[in-house]
Amino acid sequence: MKVISESGNPHLYGDQLPGWLIMQENIDLIAIDRFGSPSGKWVIDLGGHGPGGIAQTITHLSPGDRYRMSALYSRHQSWDQQDPLTGEIFIDDELVLSLNRDKLAKAPRWERITHDFIAPSDGEITLSLFSTALKVGGGILYDDIKIEKVSDITEPKKIPVLIIDGFSNHNWKLNTEYLQKILESTGKFTVSVSTCPNQEENESDWENWNPDFNSYPVVIQTCNNIFKEDSLQWPDHVKQAFEKYVAEGGGVYMYHGATNAFKEWPAYNKMLALGWRNKDFGEAVTINDKEELVIIPKGEGENTGHGARTDALVTRIVGHPIHIGMPKSWLAADVEIYRYGRGTTENLEVLSYAKDPKTELNFPMEWTVNFGKGKVYCSTYGHLWENQIWPPNMRCAAFQQSMVRALQWLSGNLVDNYVDPDFPTSESTVLRPAILD
Repeated sequence: MKVISESGNPHLYGDQLPGWLIMQENIDLIAIDRFGSPSGKWVIDLGGHGPGGIAQTITHLSPGDRYRMSALYSRHQSWDQQDPLTGEIFIDDELVLSLNRDKLAKAPRWERITHDFIAPSDGEITLSLFSTALKVGGGILYDDIKIEKVSDITEPKKIPVLIIDGFSNHNWKLNTEYLQKILESTGKFTVSVSTCPNQEENESDWENWNPDFNSYPVVIQTCNNIFKEDSLQWPDHVKQAFEKYVAEGGGVYMYHGATNAFKEWPAYNKMLALGWRNKDFGEAVTINDKEELVIIPKGEGENTGHGARTDALVTRIVGHPIHIGMPKSWLAADVEIYRYGRGTTENLEVLSYAKDPKTELNFPMEWTVNFGKGKVYCSTYGHLWENQIWPPNMRCAAFQQSMVRALQWLSGNLVDNYVDPDFPTSESTVLRPAILD
């Protein structure tokens, strides 16, 4: 099949989709950035001029073996005449999946569906996918359709993660416990912890503390010495090792209050780009209605600050691998919106933003920084005071899945290209259950 358009959605009929038979009406291939193709350039829309369908006969399956059909699916962005949009998937003549996408589940939000089946005696099945939406002009979108033998599917190796803790103006001990539970419950990570000893109470232990950064592809930095710069520090040899680790390709997740820390450490400030600093420290940025960065010069505007925690509408700027398959915006629970983070725009990429209620300006919620060969991700997600037990911001589904994706990207692994079914919409937050012992 020859596709002429590089950005449109050509209508396809009959046998024009290689390997598939188009069975009713026609279908569209869509290659539009805002639809957020999670795998490759094109996605299939089974609603062309009307409800469409495609089928493919798969042969040479091993009779009696278990196979898994999987696909990614979403909803057309533009066609709202029918709500919800629906679809059906058949194996031979058996309906195996019914799909339903309402207006809050539009592309670029992509979810994953699976169905296991036993190969028949002749080793042949016909897979059919239909749009059952009756209105003309847009339906369920599909991408990354696969059939795999279950015994051949291998789970990715767990990613080793190192958490650095030891001091913070937050409840750092319980915070580390929660982070470890959240990450290990996904089955995707193994988590180790290295705790900085108190330099005043255990000077010898502090001087000999030597976290093994190089044994981990990614480090979560949680230490925060704001207001206690003289008494809470890392030893110089640890700072030097950390700089070397990142510069040579290590990944760092700057977790919440870590963006407040170490204001007198030049390399650390470069890793942050935007930190909790006074307005005379450096530039700040806002995001305008065209999603362009607006630079606020050093000395102008305010010192870094935030208002009360709130349920904030987070909007992503299209394009970063961390956000592939995620919706354009979502409601994050009980977060702090940092206004006027200060520093530099050198090597900075803002990934998402939210509106500060006080100034009514958009400020970054997630951003990345290149430091040498390494990558740094910063976010204001996550918050835990001394008197809090599993607060909403730690249970927020958006925070938890965003953290997983950020760690996958920082460690150089494949990033999930779909969201969990409970990922929030732009209308409501989603709180996951507390992870109890």
